[in-house]
Amino acid sequence: DHVGWNNPILENKENFEIMSENGIQLVRIWLSEWGIYDVYWNPWNSIDPDLHGGYFGYTGMNFEEAYPGSNISMKIDANYNPCMFIGWLKAPPAVKSNTDYRLRVRYKTTGISGPRVSGNPYGFTAKIGGWLWGSGNMCQDTGTGSVVMPHQPDNTTDWQILEGSISTGNYDFLPNFYLVLENVNGGAVYVDYVWIEEDLGNGNFGSNIVSKPWMAHHLYMEQRNSYAFDKVLALAEQYNIYIRPVIHEKNSWIFDRIDYNGNPIPDDPDNNWFYGNLREMTKVRWLQQAWWRYLQARWGYSTSIHSWELLNEGDPWNELHYALADEFGKYMHQFQPNDHLVSTSTWHSFPRDAFWDNTEYPHVDFADYHQYIPESDPLFKDTALANLTKSMAIGALTPGGAGKPTVWGETSFTASEPASQTSLFDDDLEGIWLHNFVWASINPGGLITSYWYENTHIYRMGSGGALLFDHRDQYGAFNKFIKDIPLNNGHFQDSNAVVSSDDLRAWGQTDPINQNAHLWIQNVHHTWWNVVNSVEIPKISGTVSLSGFESGEAYLVEWWDTYPSNQSRPIMHIDRLIADGDSSLTLQINNLADDTAV
Repeated sequence: DHVGWNNPILENKENFEIMSENGIQLVRIWLSEWGIYDVYWNPWNSIDPDLHGGYFGYTGMNFEEAYPGSNISMKIDANYNPCMFIGWLKAPPAVKSNTDYRLRVRYKTTGISGPRVSGNPYGFTAKIGGWLWGSGNMCQDTGTGSVVMPHQPDNTTDWQILEGSISTGNYDFLPNFYLVLENVNGGAVYVDYVWIEEDLGNGNFGSNIVSKPWMAHHLYMEQRNSYAFDKVLALAEQYNIYIRPVIHEKNSWIFDRIDYNGNPIPDDPDNNWFYGNLREMTKVRWLQQAWWRYLQARWGYSTSIHSWELLNEGDPWNELHYALADEFGKYMHQFQPNDHLVSTSTWHSFPRDAFWDNTEYPHVDFADYHQYIPESDPLFKDTALANLTKSMAIGALTPGGAGKPTVWGETSFTASEPASQTSLFDDDLEGIWLHNFVWASINPGGLITSYWYENTHIYRMGSGGALLFDHRDQYGAFNKFIKDIPLNNGHFQDSNAVVSSDDLRAWGQTDPINQNAHLWIQNVHHTWWNVVNSVEIPKISGTVSLSGFESGEAYLVEWWDTYPSNQSRPIMHIDRLIADGDSSLTLQINNLADDTAV
């Protein structure tokens, strides 16, 4: 949720402004997490920490009972999960103050018994209130929260409507809204649909303000957060930002439990029902295509959609995953001229021959790779070398690459476990680790990096909302240098710069047709690790030679300061050099303490 959906303009405007100022253009987000389609991350949650504390919160979904046409319902079980509520993680329903609302729930009960505490009402009901969990404040107990529907203690043989009402007082947003089995000894209730509607008088009612009212989450698209994404895209267009949305969760509660013909089955932990039967149109594939069509119809117009990412971290060695990704690409590419790039991602490995560079899957436009760099890796101390090493291993046109654009879709520097960000960067107050990582992307491998722990390592907010530090200007300095170089003219190639000393590295490209070149030149000892640990860093002198120029011709060489603090005048000075008889230019490096660019 680092691109916010609750208040999509105010939550994102400052972030987008800073990104725009620094030339940060490509953002990967999990649109699946917005809860627009499918079950996971929908706004209904269990209040029990044991059920909501996992990777996915407990949804209550089940195939045991379903209203005709719904397929599934949400189960509230007295002995396991006595309460489900909305108002946490996703935006609570907005209401008019001092207004009456009608509440309705379509439900079916079974096995209800009680009361657990005699003399008090019991059964299925609805409440509003704060955080109804903890000693003396359990949501299922009498006297907690405010009951807004009459208790239903009876067991039903068919689906019923339970109705209540609420007056909002001075609320602008509804407090947490609970569906509860209160004061019962046992039993369950199955919920299909929930309505909260303004009472307009004379038997008339307003729109339903529950954002995901129908528990058949696979049969419709939620409109509140769809509208939020409308606003985010408009903001992205304003600030020249391009979004790469992840659109599916491979562990879909529904799609992993429906066979090819749509019949409910036990969960498959390998996600094969989700992936489908290769190119066959299964029930799940039909439902997925309905979502794909919606994506294109609603947001395909926007140039700020960089690409669609099928899912986050699918099986790297499953041909069912490969076929689904290719079918997704085939489907989305039919919408010309407003079609967008398509890819997917895997949770480990780089299946180049099996998938990314396999002609059987021609509709996947670019490759993706996820890998984190732990503190135990020697590359951890040298972030520039870390970038180069991976780029030269799988970059677009390297021998190990897939022959197509490639994104390092998730990377970060971590502690001993991949899911835990390192804290060692906290002492790098200037963001040298990021400076070197960003400038190293000028290397010849052709790999775009996408950093994961950005709001911990690149910038960080304090508890009061103020920035504790912000290194995004490191991107700004690099962007100022690179943005006007016509890298897409088809002429650039590896500079093959030759350095006179192992204490120097020089990476970049030359354009022999237009006689242009650009380089980043670094003192290899100037790593974040050495700076933070007060290791003596010698100043390095030497030469950097480039070939491919016209002998005897004069060339202007701009020497750039690469650090954000000096970007008001980034060009330090300009030299005029004459190409040697062997068509080379020799750049003289004098007492280089950190790095420079030319």
